[in-house]
Amino acid sequence: MMNPLDALSLAGTIIQFVDFSSKVLAGTNELYKSGAEALAVHQQLGLVADDLTKMSKRLSDSYWGLSGMGVISTPSDDAFMFICRDASELSIELNNKLNNLKVAAIGKRRKWETVMQALKSVWTEKELTALTNRLTLLRDSIQMHVVVDLGDQLKSISSSQEVGFDRLDASTKTIVTALLTLQDDVNKGIQDQTIAITQLLGRMEILAEKHTFPPSIVHHADKLEFNQTQSLLIIGEQVSQEQPLCKTWWQEKAIRLQVAQCLLQSLKFPTLKEREESIADVHLGTFEWLFEDTHGAVPWSSFIHWLQHESGIYWVNGKAASGKSTLMRFICGNGTTRKLLEQWSAPLPLVIASFYFWNSGTIEQRSQSGLLRALLAEILDKSPDLFPICFPKRWANIYNKLVKPFTGAYHQNFSEDMENWSLNELEVAMRTLMSQDVRNFKLCLFVDGLDEYDGQPSAIAEYFCTLAQVPWLKICLSSRPLLLLDDAFGSGPSLRLQDLTRTDIYHYVKSSLQNDINYQRLYKGQPVQASAIIEKIVSRADGVFLWVKLVLQEMIRGLTNRDTFQDLEERIEVVPQDLEELFSSMLDSIDPFYIKKAALIFLIARAANMSKKSVKTLDTLSLSFALDYGTAQIAAVKFDLQELRNRNAEIRDHLKVRCAGLLEVGRRYSPGFEYLGYRVLYLHRSVREYLERPEMHRRFSNQVLETDFEPYTPLICSYIKELEISEARRNILNQLSGLSLFMATVLHYAHEADVARSNAYVEPLDRFATLTHDPRSKSSIWRPWEFSSFLHIAVNWDLYAYVKMKLEQMTTKGKVSLIQNILPYALAATDEYYMQGMEQMENADYLRDRVPPSPRMVGLLLAHGAQPNRKMKEILALREWTAFEIAIRNVCAILPRADTGDVSLQHFSDEDKSLVSNHLKIVEVMLDNGADANTCLNYQGRIITSRKLLTQTLRKHWRGKESTVDEMFRNKGGKLEPSMIRKWIMTH
Repeated sequence: MMNPLDALSLAGTIIQFVDFSSKVLAGTNELYKSGAEALAVHQQLGLVADDLTKMSKRLSDSYWGLSGMGVISTPSDDAFMFICRDASELSIELNNKLNNLKVAAIGKRRKWETVMQALKSVWTEKELTALTNRLTLLRDSIQMHVVVDLGDQLKSISSSQEVGFDRLDASTKTIVTALLTLQDDVNKGIQDQTIAITQLLGRMEILAEKHTFPPSIVHHADKLEFNQTQSLLIIGEQVSQEQPLCKTWWQEKAIRLQVAQCLLQSLKFPTLKEREESIADVHLGTFEWLFEDTHGAVPWSSFIHWLQHESGIYWVNGKAASGKSTLMRFICGNGTTRKLLEQWSAPLPLVIASFYFWNSGTIEQRSQSGLLRALLAEILDKSPDLFPICFPKRWANIYNKLVKPFTGAYHQNFSEDMENWSLNELEVAMRTLMSQDVRNFKLCLFVDGLDEYDGQPSAIAEYFCTLAQVPWLKICLSSRPLLLLDDAFGSGPSLRLQDLTRTDIYHYVKSSLQNDINYQRLYKGQPVQASAIIEKIVSRADGVFLWVKLVLQEMIRGLTNRDTFQDLEERIEVVPQDLEELFSSMLDSIDPFYIKKAALIFLIARAANMSKKSVKTLDTLSLSFALDYGTAQIAAVKFDLQELRNRNAEIRDHLKVRCAGLLEVGRRYSPGFEYLGYRVLYLHRSVREYLERPEMHRRFSNQVLETDFEPYTPLICSYIKELEISEARRNILNQLSGLSLFMATVLHYAHEADVARSNAYVEPLDRFATLTHDPRSKSSIWRPWEFSSFLHIAVNWDLYAYVKMKLEQMTTKGKVSLIQNILPYALAATDEYYMQGMEQMENADYLRDRVPPSPRMVGLLLAHGAQPNRKMKEILALREWTAFEIAIRNVCAILPRADTGDVSLQHFSDEDKSLVSNHLKIVEVMLDNGADANTCLNYQGRIITSRKLLTQTLRKHWRGKESTVDEMFRNKGGKLEPSMIRKWIMTH
C-alpha cells in the first residue's frame, strides 16, 4: 500500500492542475492582471505556459516518484495510479500545445484579441469541448477516490511518521496534524477532513517554490493581522504580476485567515459584552487598595502577589450588592493588572480573557456554553493558529467551502449560519486547548458572578478547579459566598469584599454629596454635622454599595426639598438596612394612582425574565406595546421613527416614576436600530430575586384586579406589532437567526399562556404565523422539512388550544394525512435514529428549545384521526416504524440516560421524572386509542414484544414501575408469548 499522505498530496496536485487548466480552456480573462487591467494576450499566454510547465513537472515528478517506490499495491492503489497517469499525460499534452502557442504569440501579437481566440487557433471547438470533458471526468474520478478510498486510510496514519511530512511549513504541519486526529464517526466529518488535507497538501506541493518570493513581502504578509485578508489579497495581486503562480499562495494565506474569522464570528454572540458594559464605572479613587500591600485590620490574600507569582484560583467573594462585578471590571480594565501578570507570564506573551455571568440575561449570558464561547473567542482571537487544533471538523468544513476544491472557485465572501454550538463540542475544544504544548502564551481568566450561573454551583466550581490544574493558567473568580463555592475556593487565596470597602464607600458618599449645591450650602454653616451625615451613611451601609446608591437618592431628594441636617438624619434612620425591607419600602412609596400600572409592568417584566429558553430580552418598545394590549391606542400607532422614539422615551420616564426605580433602562438593545429600543432591566439581581417571588406575583395580580392575569398574550401581541413595523420586519426576516429568536420568544410565551389555560393567545398567534410566512419564498421561512407547516411547530410546542382550533377548522380533504405527519412532532422522539432525521430541525432556536411531549396533545391528534398503528412512510428516518413503536422506543431511549445507577425513582432528577412519566402516559393514551398491544419491535438486533421490552427496561432502570405497565398491556390484550414474535416475523 502506498503512503496515504503522499497519495493525498498527489491527488491535491491533480485537483490544482484541473482547476488551473479548466480556467485556461474556458478562456478566463482574469487569470493575470496588471493592476486593474488585464495583461495583453501574448503576455497571458506566456505566463500560462510557464505556470503549466511548473505544474506539469510537479505532477509528473510526483507520479513517477510514487509509481517507482516498489510497494505492494492494492486494487485501490492501481485505480489511483491509473487516474494519476491520465492526469500526467493530459498535463504534458496541454503543456506542449501551450508552449507552441507561446512561441507563436511572439510573432503574432496583433492577431489575437483574447486568449480564447488564441486557443481556437490550435484546437477546434470540438477538441476544446473534449478536453474540458476529460478534465471534468478527471476531477470527478479523483474526488471519488479521495473521499472513498483515501479517507478510510487516514484513520490509521500518524503525520509525524509519514514520509514527506517534513516538506510542509510549520503552519500546514499543525493543521494537517490536527485534521489527522479528527476521528469522527459521522461520514460527513471524515469527508471534510479528507478533502481539506488533500487541498492543503496539493496546494503546498504546487507552491513549493514560494521561497523565491521577495523576502520583504513574505515578512509583511506574515505580520498582517488575521482581520486583514483584503490587504493580503491586494499584495498578492501585485506580486503575481511577475510570479503568477504565487497568487495561489497569497490566496491560501488569506483563506486560512478567513476560516479563522468565520469561526471567531461564529463563537461570538450578540450579547457577549453586554453585561460587562452595563456595569457602572468605578468611582474615582475606589478599589485602589487592591494593588497595595495587605497590612491592615482585616486579613486578605495579597492580590499583587497572586498576579505576579502564583497560579491556581483567586476568589473574590462578597454579600449581595457589595460591588463584586464593579471590582472585576476594574481589575480587567486596569493597566496595573496586565503589568503584574506579565511578570508572571514572562518570557511568554500574556493572554487575558473574561466573562461575566448574568442571571437576568440571555441563555448565553448565564450558561456554561456561553462561558466557553466567550473565553474561546477571546483566547483564539489572540492565537488564530489554534483554531484548526480546537475545531478541526469545523475548520475543514469552512476551508473546503472557501477553496471549493472540486470546482476551482475561490470565494472571498463567505458566510454561513454556524452559530449552533453544543456544550460537548465546546468542552472538547477547551480541553484540547488546555492540553496544547504548541501554544506560545500564558493565560489568565477573569470570571464574574459564578452564583449567577444557570446550573449547579458545585458543577461550575468543579469545572474551574479542574481547569486550574493547567500550569500555564490562572483564574480570578467572583461570587457570593455560597456554601458550595466556599468549600471549593475558601481555602485558597481570596478576599471578602464588604470588609474592605469602607473607605471606598466614604469617598463615594462624600463626592456625591459635595457635588450637590444644597449640601454645599448646609456644609458652610454646619461642617461638623455635614461630615456626621457622611459617617452615618457609611456606618449603616455595611459594605453594600446598592444600599448606599439608594440612600443617596433619598438624600438628594431631601436636599432638593431644603431638608435640614436633622431631617436628613431621620431619612437615613427610616431607610431599612435590610435590602428586602428597603425594596418593600420603595414599592410602598409608589403614588397610589400608578399602583395598577406599576403592577402590570412588574408582571410583564417577570414573565419576560422567567424563561430559561432562548428568548428575546424585554426592551422598551416591546414593553410599550404590551402595556397597550387591549386598548384602541395600539391599533392607531403609525410606526414612523419619531413615534417609536417617543414611545421609548415615554417608557424610560414611566419606569422612573411608576416603578420606584426598581426597573431601569439599560443600553440600546440593538445598536443602530432605533425601533427596537433599550433593554428593560432590574436595578440589581437582588431586586429581581425579591420581585419574582410567588408572594410578590400574588400581590401584583391583586393590584391589577385580575388574580388570573396572564401577561404572555400581551407580550405576543407586542412582538407582532414589532414585526408589523416595515423596517423591523425587513431586517428580521432577512436574518434567519433574528427570525429564529423572535419565533422562539413568541412560541415560548404561547406555551406559557396555554399552560395557564388561556385561549387569548390563539388569534394573535395565527396572525404571527401569517406575518412570518414569506410569499416570495417557495416555502415558509419557518419550514425546516419539506412537508412542515406552522401547525407542526405548534404541535411540537404543545400549543393545545391553537392546534385544537386549527384542526376543527380543517376540511376533511387531506386532514388525516396531515395529522399523521404531525404525530411524530407530538411524540418529541428521542431515539437516536429519529433525532438524526430531525437534525435539520435542530438548527433553529424555536425548534431546539421545544417543550417536553404532551399526552394531551397526542390524545387530541388521535381523536382527530391519527393512527397509532400506521407506519410513518412519509418520513424517511421513520418509514419502517409505527407511531406506537416510536412511543415505545422513546421510553427505552430515555430511561438509561435518566438512570443514575440506582433503581429507585427518587434518584432521578425532577426533569427526568417528568419526561419519563410523560412518555409512559403517551403509551397509555395510544393503547386507549387503539394501539396494538401485541406490537413487536426489531430492537437492538432482537425481535421482542412491546410489552416485554418495556417491562424489562423498566425493571432495570425503574424498579416497581414495570408491574403497572405490564398490567396496562395485559388489560389491552398484550401478550409475551413467542407466537406473537413468530407472527410478526412472518408478516414483516
